Amino acid sequence: MNRSDYSDTQLRVIDSENKRILVSASAGSGKTTVMIERIATLLRDKKCGLGEMLVCTFTKSAASDMRAKLYCKLSAMGLKSMLSELVRADISTIDSFCQKTVKRYFFELGIDPEFEVSDEEESKIMLGEAIKTVVENNTEYKEVSELMSGRSGYVFFDTLKKACDDMRTKGDTDKTFCYDENVSQKIEKYFNRKKERLKERILHIQSGGCGEVAEIFLKALDNETSLPRISTSKLGMEQEVCVNLLKTDVKAFLSEVGDYKRTVKQESGFIDVIYDAARDVLNEYGDAKKKACKLDFADLEALMLKLLHTPVAEQLRKKYKYIFVDEYQDSSAIQEAIIGSFAREDGLFLVGDVKQSIYRFRLADPTIFLRKYNAYVPAGQAEDGQPRKVLLSKNFRSRQSVLDGCNAIF
Repeated sequence: MNRSDYSDTQLRVIDSENKRILVSASAGSGKTTVMIERIATLLRDKKCGLGEMLVCTFTKSAASDMRAKLYCKLSAMGLKSMLSELVRADISTIDSFCQKTVKRYFFELGIDPEFEVSDEEESKIMLGEAIKTVVENNTEYKEVSELMSGRSGYVFFDTLKKACDDMRTKGDTDKTFCYDENVSQKIEKYFNRKKERLKERILHIQSGGCGEVAEIFLKALDNETSLPRISTSKLGMEQEVCVNLLKTDVKAFLSEVGDYKRTVKQESGFIDVIYDAARDVLNEYGDAKKKACKLDFADLEALMLKLLHTPVAEQLRKKYKYIFVDEYQDSSAIQEAIIGSFAREDGLFLVGDVKQSIYRFRLADPTIFLRKYNAYVPAGQAEDGQPRKVLLSKNFRSRQSVLDGCNAIF
């Protein structure tokens, strides 16, 4: 592509030098093409060399694709002398970058330089074995497991695994892991819908001459207390049938709410036990990895963060003039801390689309993107040295009829 093929907004991104920039790029807006062009332009203008750039992508496939596209771009620009450097260029996932750096500076961390990285499946199996070992050898954990989920133990094991994941990323003092806010909200909505339907029926009998009985029903529902005895001797036959049917349904609802509250109260008493079990599991898991000379991806990130509290951080800051982060909306808190530890104020390029954030289950935190988007100044209004944002919203991938149809629906 020639410069004339880019929009003014895309050129603003490509030509922004020595700036900390956030690009909010919608689907089909050419974000990868723009990033490639920006990298190639910096290289062509000799602002830096390939060895002074760090390009982080979310997947290994994306990293390979980025490398291939950059190869074609540099060839088209006549920068063939740089092609041999592409093999060694730091274009990778952040996990691969952490692995490379941790392995290089192993002596700063006091770890075995011959460590291997276990993949997700292997890590899952090893953690599962650690959970099984810890629970089977502790009577209290076994009892809580059966109380929470019967002999299958599924609920307890799933909660324990989530606790382990959260403790590794949020620290050893966070006890919020036992609660799934989404599930709680769904249950609350479920009860509210049922309550509203019952209230509609109560208002119906109220308008039919059963005002006193209706008040009793409404009070029990609002306070979620047991339904007192209701006399129907003064009611007509049709009214009595309606009241008795409603009484049955209100009692069933209040019983259901009561059961749920008792379950929550009981399970809240298990938090400390789960917390202790998670700590024991992580110790067991750590021993198993040490014995096998293995590290998982969470270990790599934790060790990398530890490494960046040493003089290595300054070495990396001097080495990398420019850092590019693709799919920034799926960054996690620890990944944000890692990049922030050595990124220069004038050489950070972040690109993503918060609407495409799909990796919350991998601890991605889209609010990191949103905080920067809200704090950064629009590029056209930013003063020198101010972090800026650019919105790439035009879709070049789809026909206008497709876009019009989608916009009409969403």
